[in-house]
Amino acid sequence: MPPSLIKVNGTNSSPNGYAKGCEYALTFGDDGATDKAKVGGKGCNLGLLTQARFPVPPGFTVTTAAYSRFMDLSGLKPKILALMSAINYDNADDVESNSATAREMIMQTPMPMELTSEITSQYADLAAGGSDPFVAVRSSGTAEDLAEASFAGLHDTLLDIRGPEALIDAVRACWASLWSARAVAYRHRNGFLHEDVDLAVVVQRMVAAAAAGVLFTGNPMTAATDEMVINASWGLGEAVVSGLVNPDSFVLKDVGHSLRIRDRTLGDKTHTVRRNPEGKTVDGQGTITEDTPAALQAAFSMTDDQVLKLARLGQRVQEHYGGFPQDIEWALEGSDVFLLQSRPITGVDFSWDADLEEWQMFPEIDGTTWTRSLADENWTGAISPLMYSVRAFSWAQGHECAAGYWGDPALQEKRYWKFHRATAYFNCDLERDVVRNTIPPMLRPGLLANLPVPWREEVQDATFSWFGYAKLYARVETMRPQLYKGFDLQKNKWYGKFSTEGKGIPRKDLPDLSDTALRFYVNRQLDIEDEYTRDMWTWFFINARDMLTLLGLMLHHWYDPEDKTAFQAVLTGTPRASETMKANHMLWEMSQRIHKSKCLTAAFNANQDNAFFEACKEFDDGRAFLEYYQSFLELYGQRGMPDRDIYFKRRWEDPSIDYRSLQAMLKTPDAPDPQVKEHETNAKREAFVDVVTAKMQRATLGLFKVELFKVVLAWCVEFVIVRDDERNFLDHCTLSIRWGFMEIGRRLTQYGVFESDDDVWFLSKQELYRLWDTRTMTPLLRAKIDARRRDFIKMMERTSPLPPYIVDNRAADLDNDASADGSGVFKGIGTAKGEITATARVIRQLKDIGCVREGDILVVNSTDPGWTPVFHIISGLVLETGGILSHGSCLAREYGLPAVQLANAMQHIPDGAIVTVNGDAGTVRLAETNGVETNGVEST
Repeated sequence: MPPSLIKVNGTNSSPNGYAKGCEYALTFGDDGATDKAKVGGKGCNLGLLTQARFPVPPGFTVTTAAYSRFMDLSGLKPKILALMSAINYDNADDVESNSATAREMIMQTPMPMELTSEITSQYADLAAGGSDPFVAVRSSGTAEDLAEASFAGLHDTLLDIRGPEALIDAVRACWASLWSARAVAYRHRNGFLHEDVDLAVVVQRMVAAAAAGVLFTGNPMTAATDEMVINASWGLGEAVVSGLVNPDSFVLKDVGHSLRIRDRTLGDKTHTVRRNPEGKTVDGQGTITEDTPAALQAAFSMTDDQVLKLARLGQRVQEHYGGFPQDIEWALEGSDVFLLQSRPITGVDFSWDADLEEWQMFPEIDGTTWTRSLADENWTGAISPLMYSVRAFSWAQGHECAAGYWGDPALQEKRYWKFHRATAYFNCDLERDVVRNTIPPMLRPGLLANLPVPWREEVQDATFSWFGYAKLYARVETMRPQLYKGFDLQKNKWYGKFSTEGKGIPRKDLPDLSDTALRFYVNRQLDIEDEYTRDMWTWFFINARDMLTLLGLMLHHWYDPEDKTAFQAVLTGTPRASETMKANHMLWEMSQRIHKSKCLTAAFNANQDNAFFEACKEFDDGRAFLEYYQSFLELYGQRGMPDRDIYFKRRWEDPSIDYRSLQAMLKTPDAPDPQVKEHETNAKREAFVDVVTAKMQRATLGLFKVELFKVVLAWCVEFVIVRDDERNFLDHCTLSIRWGFMEIGRRLTQYGVFESDDDVWFLSKQELYRLWDTRTMTPLLRAKIDARRRDFIKMMERTSPLPPYIVDNRAADLDNDASADGSGVFKGIGTAKGEITATARVIRQLKDIGCVREGDILVVNSTDPGWTPVFHIISGLVLETGGILSHGSCLAREYGLPAVQLANAMQHIPDGAIVTVNGDAGTVRLAETNGVETNGVEST
């Protein structure tokens, strides 16, 4: 015996009391107990938790070496592999028959004495001098919880096993489960070789659980990493994990690193799994399932204090695993919480959107309705995390500052923005309050579009304080004059500032700055935008809003209430060209130069994108063209991007942007000068205004109405021009910010921290600066970058439409409340995202699973691992019971199948009916029944 080991309780142990030196059975504290190749996924995680001093019931793992030794000594491996190679995987009976033979061979083969001795010795140590303990015996696969596949639930777990002989049988049963039909089919389908599989077996003291269940430290349905979900029921957690019951459900929210319970849902908990009081084992299990007493069904299985205690423990576990959301099995015994397992959550596309809200000044209020509408209108396209963290902060500051000038703390102290899947949602509740508090009723009708349809009548009719409205204008004009000075601020102050300070230093000089100087420079450029936003917020969102609305009212009441186009007509065409018009004119002139020059035309046709501009350097007309193009870039090189985000290239960086514009223009080379067209449009506008004012003048108080109309119209026309110009000049500053962040990205790539320069766009400014300081890329940060890039690309390519509204991180169909219209829509609980329309296949027993056809929506009470083979052919799932953390729901998310839990689904949905399952909204729509009985439900 090595001198470093001492004898404790008959085992070789280290000074900390953990056993050492065993090859076939390692306690959770052994040095090898965290080697996944030896102990599998479950064993590894239990070793990590134990060695980190988390409350884990003691136990040991029968290693993969024990399984290999068993197979070698018995000679079973070549025989079983021969059975597997003979399987016709298109024939379910063949899979079942051959796999059953393999399992029987294992169960009938005696355990070698050397393995028996080591396993039973470790089992005896669990007794701590007492009688044989009850243990859980769980399979622990070496391929569990892979990113590309999860083997969870495929291999056996046996509970409340007692005695050495029963334990040895249970270990063999776990080994045999490697060759169950579902495990064999799963490996074949996912490309895993049968000869490469290994299995360890975890043996762990059973907790006498009063309640147990599952904790997800990130919400698997909403992918929100600032939410936790607990499913709990009386007795052992098997009732929850297997989907046997509708559990109690708790949703917790992390607000400023402080947990609170946001939602509680009482489950019926109709059954309880507990230890068999007679100590008997049935089908390898020492447990029984019995009806839960009515009083316990009606009571929550956890107190709020227990919920919070468990959640805080879950946070610590998540931190221990590098910040990755965890799927944790737990049990309550007395006042103690025990961890039975922890693994990364699989099948959920986390992107850590909540971490992008670090800059927020105010907490998010539960039940807030968020809408995409303002982003769809004013912040179009995919939004990168970096852009959101600086632009949303700037706009939120602008609103908060402006609401302070308005004298309304209720409007000031609410969150304005929320990031979700590469776009920005804004606060509907705040918008509703802004309309109520700052807009007179007669101005409201055209300003309700950003609110859900059911809200609009109430908001339109809400009482209004004219005194408060006058006070708002008086306060602003006293403290920060806006109404007319806004134009001067824009043109005299901000256009000049953007064109000088906003441009920053030349891009070529950025590499010369030290890291400290570069950070200071980027922050200074951001400060320019922030100051501008604070300066102009009221002018944009109060003054302009009211003046444009007032213009519409004048046209409606003083000109013609039936003319729905009058508003657009008086604002079409402008008395002077905006910067956008000027840029378009210069592009048109360049297209004409190409059209009129044979050399330029030939070069343009022979060279694509940037190559054309390079080719122009070789001949006189080309060099003259490049000189003009350079003057164009000096004015408008900061623009040309497809959307507003700083992720996208500008003209300065990518001349192909203009090549494509010129290519489109050259398809109609005889198109008129856009300036001429604009003059014509403006003349039409002026002629229409003359018609409007002539009619107004003939009415009562006509001269007064005309003069007031002209003042308001002039203000609005000037605003339209200035609003367009603002983006042109602001983009100077935005481009300097882009280039500053690009230089940071370049340096982090050079330091070996980033994989590529464009990683920079997928962290918030706060995350980026911390990374810049440490120069250490953690696995969590890498995962954030990759996940957020995935969402960004989906949004950019429009391949994954996002809901118009979200409430508590879930999609909300607020404009079309189909559940109340009697059209055969059933409201349940969404447990996996997505929507599918297909044939419903109602299956009441597993033996009827052969009725399921490819593309069917499976309607079933609940599922356990035995149903797994059918998941690769179905297109959706409707469960009657189980909750979002049940086996069926988890598998649906892994397979990307929409899923809904709907009570009495098999009664509501006829077999063979066409149904639409919407996992986002939690609804099942009965579309047609194909002549089948509808159980009293009228179909649409």
